[in-house]
Amino acid sequence: MGATLSSRERIQKILRREIPDRVGLDESFWGDTLKAWKAQGYPEATPPHRFFGLDMIHGGGFNLVAFPGRHEVIEETDEWVTAKDANLATMRHWKGRAGTPEHIDFTVRNGETWRAHGFPEVFRTFKPERINLDALARLKQQAREEERFFALAFAEIFELGKNVAGHVNMCIGMIEEPEWIHDMFGAFADMIIGCCDYAFEKIGLPDGVMIFGDMGFKARPFISLAMHNELVLPHNGRIIRHLKAKGLPVIFHSCGFIEPLVPGFIESGIDMLQAMEVKAGCDLRRLKPLYGDKIGFEGNVDVRAMETNDLEKVEEEVRVKVLCGKEGGGYIFHSDHSIPHSVQLKTYQFALECAKKYGTY
Repeated sequence: MGATLSSRERIQKILRREIPDRVGLDESFWGDTLKAWKAQGYPEATPPHRFFGLDMIHGGGFNLVAFPGRHEVIEETDEWVTAKDANLATMRHWKGRAGTPEHIDFTVRNGETWRAHGFPEVFRTFKPERINLDALARLKQQAREEERFFALAFAEIFELGKNVAGHVNMCIGMIEEPEWIHDMFGAFADMIIGCCDYAFEKIGLPDGVMIFGDMGFKARPFISLAMHNELVLPHNGRIIRHLKAKGLPVIFHSCGFIEPLVPGFIESGIDMLQAMEVKAGCDLRRLKPLYGDKIGFEGNVDVRAMETNDLEKVEEEVRVKVLCGKEGGGYIFHSDHSIPHSVQLKTYQFALECAKKYGTY
């Protein structure tokens, strides 16, 4: 084993698929997990990357909606609230607990409604107020001071399309109105590139970028590889090429079963695939031999094993995935989604220790 690297140096080597001192450590947590862990000893007001010794800091800061600040409550109970959001989409959210919202209705259903409500103009018109420069600058400075890797994070165009039109309307549009989909995805790409350029001009470059979007469900992607390459790849690829031209590595996150889409992700220019949800059917042990010479991987540690809080099961899951992922470099330890509050604090800490034990070169 060579010299111990800083977190920033470690992630940089991993993204180049070089051999570091150990695998990287990163994680996502559901909103109610850290709250639950306070009763188990998690310190108040301490960011998880610092408490757990994680290597990365992720930072959002782009408000990628049609009408920022717009929010109209339609109905509210003790358990949930239904509201029309800043994309004029009606969603039902739980109150006081984490979870994905229920999709109720969408103003944008097709190309006609997309145009009639002025969406092309609002997304293509650059608005500096979309970018929270102060928050991004603070995170970047914090990462520098702590020698951690700072990844700017924002949603990709399929995810934004789901937020605006919903999966059903969007996927039907891909078949029946591909010209609308290209216009919508192109508008999103224009907006994202404009936000990136403005942020980079004002606060400088991050260490890398994490682009997130959910393109699959259990055992299937939402769309075929052919449809991805025809309708999604030209626009996500334009964003990624813009970032790569500035020397920025790109990590791409997607939940769901997305293995059939991986060749398209690689063609778009990503450096690493993140999450690889086990319960949806993804398996690092299939993906690494197929694509490990082209991209790195982050995740695929089954959170259901952690939820058992059985340390033997946790260690075996971590051991298998870390030993597979670390082979030849290019692996960051992460769950296959996010850590729920059903995972005990001591269980997660044990998983991290196992990751370091089996992930050291």
